[in-house]
Amino acid sequence: MDAPSKSNYISLSEFLARLGVPDTAITEKLHKRLEEFGVNARMPVRNEFLLVMKALLNNDPAGVKDLFLDDMHYRYFERFVANKGIAKISEVIISPHYLGIASKRSMDDPFCGSYVLGINDFREGLFINEVPRLPHHIVVYNSSDHEYELGVTIDHEFKKTFGYNKDLLNSCTISLGDEWGQLFRVQGEVVFGVSRYNIESLVKDRYRSALGRYLTYLVIDLLHGLLLDHGITMTDMAINELRNEARFITIRLPSFSWDKIDEYEITEILRNILGKYFKIESVMGVEIALDVLGMKVHLTVSINPDNNEIRIYTRLDNLENTPLFNTIANDLIRSIEETINAGRESKVHVGNHEIELINATPLNFVYDPPIRPRYLPPINIEIYEPNTYIVTPKTVIRVRQTQHGEREFKFDDTYLLRIQTTDIAPCYVWRRNLLAIMNLLPDHETITRRLYEEYRRILHETKTSLIKT
Repeated sequence: MDAPSKSNYISLSEFLARLGVPDTAITEKLHKRLEEFGVNARMPVRNEFLLVMKALLNNDPAGVKDLFLDDMHYRYFERFVANKGIAKISEVIISPHYLGIASKRSMDDPFCGSYVLGINDFREGLFINEVPRLPHHIVVYNSSDHEYELGVTIDHEFKKTFGYNKDLLNSCTISLGDEWGQLFRVQGEVVFGVSRYNIESLVKDRYRSALGRYLTYLVIDLLHGLLLDHGITMTDMAINELRNEARFITIRLPSFSWDKIDEYEITEILRNILGKYFKIESVMGVEIALDVLGMKVHLTVSINPDNNEIRIYTRLDNLENTPLFNTIANDLIRSIEETINAGRESKVHVGNHEIELINATPLNFVYDPPIRPRYLPPINIEIYEPNTYIVTPKTVIRVRQTQHGEREFKFDDTYLLRIQTTDIAPCYVWRRNLLAIMNLLPDHETITRRLYEEYRRILHETKTSLIKT
């Protein structure tokens, strides 16, 4: 982005003065608070924000149409901010490169919200986003004429509202330095969440539950084989259920009088069967604790007479210290390392931003463990984290978009990368969709006005009904 000229900035004191804030409003105590917050009267703010505020005060949004990045951003501002008039605004917050505006909450207004205007990072022009809330700030003035609160903050607080720490406005090599993780905005709404990477902790901590499910499946497979040897069979339906949730064995029975058998008798049957093959550590009520393949396994018996079924719930403890867990985990680590070294290229889209990834490994693995079940159908360990990659110094990422140009990023170390977006209010996307659809219809202004009026009518009737109730 070309550096903005000095004429695009005015001082904070001039901004406040031209909005009618008297000099006496900034008391010595308030001045000290602002200084501690990192703000002083000389702080430069973009002149466009003063022009926007003047347009709102004069009810003349068309006067700032040319300041916006494109027609969509202007129409969003015109429809959802300027359309309310200055009387419907409750807060205005200024920082060097952002302007926050909040409208007064009202059941009569379906489009009240909190909005942020900022400067596009590739070419001059204002953008507008809607956010869940405006950032932390210091109130410097309450306008009695228009009943809105005027506050001051720093750019970093707006960035926190958008959910990131730092802007990367040019191509560069990304480094975390001494930080464990950072959120970098790399272009438009695209954010790179970069964190430290350790393959062993990734597998053994992050994917512990996936490994645990597979080991539970192996234990159930052993138990199923032993029950088969004693004439007890699971149905195909019960076996298929295990593929989705490996937590229990289901034994279905025909209808009969359940007062002839209870959980304690089933537990005793299990203890007698399992005791021939495994070390029974304890039996407490309907729970059996035993050692299976070096793992501590807890089995709990439950009877459901309504469904004519017996369930044997399976729980594993202390997996990290067992040879089987570490055998599978280490093999998975080897498999991931092979995938990283293989190199690959891919493209993804975030909105209308194209992201090209070279030598970035997606966390999208279907792993076939070396130890497989004997009686149950084989299953795999699936690892999938959307838009998450392992990146190395060999990785190159290019981000492209018409309004923002192209940037290239590399990394000084091996990291975990998550591609995400800035935090915006969900209704921002809905309302942009509404504007886009209305713009494609003939006589869209009339239709949009009718929809708006109809929505207000429904809200008014709902409020009236609630009051009567």
